[in-house]
Amino acid sequence: MRKSKTKISFFAFQDIITATTGILVLITIILTFFIKAGGKEPLSGPKKETLETENIGLNAQIGNLKVAIADLEEIIKKWGSKDAGQIEIEIQRQKDLISKYEDILKGLSEEGVKVRKMIDVLNMLKMQHTELVNRLEDIQKQVRDHREALADITKPNRVFIIPEIPPGKKLLYIVLSAGNVELIELIGENKNRRPLNNRATLLALLRNLMPKQEYHIMFFVRPSGIQDFLGLNGGMLRPGLPAPVSDLGFKLIGWEPLGEDVELEFR
Repeated sequence: MRKSKTKISFFAFQDIITATTGILVLITIILTFFIKAGGKEPLSGPKKETLETENIGLNAQIGNLKVAIADLEEIIKKWGSKDAGQIEIEIQRQKDLISKYEDILKGLSEEGVKVRKMIDVLNMLKMQHTELVNRLEDIQKQVRDHREALADITKPNRVFIIPEIPPGKKLLYIVLSAGNVELIELIGENKNRRPLNNRATLLALLRNLMPKQEYHIMFFVRPSGIQDFLGLNGGMLRPGLPAPVSDLGFKLIGWEPLGEDVELEFR
């Protein structure tokens, strides 16, 4: 009887080890590629120290603008005049600095604590800038008003009236002269001046105004318009004279004499 011998080969095991090692190497290369491709690039932008330095410069500009505003306010108290062009230049510089900060901060990450603080400082400076611009506009308006008032004071034959209108009321001024009637209606800050042909036209217009208890009427009577006034509401001077305006239902009525050549100006 022939004996058989079992043969053992290691080539299949070596093949498996080689293939497995190759697969692991390939996976390692692929993972390394993805890790490098997915990494975030470092943030780019100016250094925080640069922004802090520019913040100091912007605060200095704010201080200069406040000094300029204070100078202009002092001039108004003395009824003087000063060109506000320099202050407007400073404001424009403020606007340029704010625009510069906005462009710089667009490229920065909002996750940094210091950057967020700088954004807060920028917003505060913008609010200060807006407030100063509004104050400058108010001061310039006051200067214009003062100059106009000074110019009007020198004009002859003018009477300046500052109407005081109670809340919810309407004010009518009626100017009477030599057959001429002028109706001036004031509602809030709105002013409407209308020349009328005669007393009949005025009464027709007054008749249509409602409600009459909301209207205050003030007659300004020139010497040549006395007869027209007596015909319209003379009863308020002497009982028994006609009073068509009062008969229409108006209760708040007054009158003042006015020079023949004097013009009315309202402020």
